[in-house]
Amino acid sequence: MSVAGTATDRRRLLQLLPLVALWPGGRVRAQESRSERAAPGSTITVGTLGDELAYDVVEIRARAGSEITIDFVNHSGGMPHNIVFVNSDSDINPVGIAALEASKTDYVPQDEIGRIFGYTSMAGPGETVSVTIGVPGKSGSYPYICTYPGHFTVMQGRLIAL
Repeated sequence: MSVAGTATDRRRLLQLLPLVALWPGGRVRAQESRSERAAPGSTITVGTLGDELAYDVVEIRARAGSEITIDFVNHSGGMPHNIVFVNSDSDINPVGIAALEASKTDYVPQDEIGRIFGYTSMAGPGETVSVTIGVPGKSGSYPYICTYPGHFTVMQGRLIAL
């Protein structure tokens, strides 16, 4: 049986995922989240807020068409996380749901790769992983999510291409 079980199990899981934000560990400490500006060719460090399902950088501003590097630091004591950049808000759910069955590819669903323009590998607790991405050439807002099963519903940020 896969991580997500049957189709009925997956539907039940997806119905419960929004409740994660209500658990003590799921509350985002907004005062600790911040925005960062990335110059072309620069490196931005993004981490987790401890064991909370939240990034410490929830907005990255970068020049459209530039290239930036993301160093992702997992400050969690027990959960793996990653960062997956998707093309639009409408890509969040399809990528997050497909990730439920993508354990063999580090929870980056290869059947939805056309919706993704960059991603880190999964970082275990205390680990740092990096990725260099091309910021989309069109100005706009591009979501990033954690695709470890279920995290995508609350663990999100935005790359703003200027």
